[in-house]
Amino acid sequence: SNSDYYKQLTTIHDFSQIHNLRLDRLSSPRFHPINGKTIIYLRKQYHMPDLNGSSTTLHWIDLETNKTVQLTRPIWGINDQQFYWIDSKTILFLSNRAESSLNQIFQLNLPDDVSAIGNFLDPIQITNYPLDIDNLV
Repeated sequence: SNSDYYKQLTTIHDFSQIHNLRLDRLSSPRFHPINGKTIIYLRKQYHMPDLNGSSTTLHWIDLETNKTVQLTRPIWGINDQQFYWIDSKTILFLSNRAESSLNQIFQLNLPDDVSAIGNFLDPIQITNYPLDIDNLV
């Protein structure tokens, strides 16, 4: 697991291209549409032992407390992307987490207190087309 990989790094060593590939990538931050005090963003992680897989998940951060919450479960080969706030409690996003492995539209319903989420939220699949959906725009 990635956790095991990081735990083995106990000595100082040169930073290589492989280390660069192993860095998590944060992208697409979007402020809460009403209060602007929280952000949803994407986090891409690479599978550490062999770099043969990645996972992109949705995350939330409270800018006042710096509390972060991972909203969607990481599954190697599953990538959440192109998310949009529909209102203050609802997010739509594209993901290949559908049973067909095709990109479909999913919905996340946020609880009143996102900071209290102890586990991942279960996305609701909105579409089930026999083809990939490329964009939410």
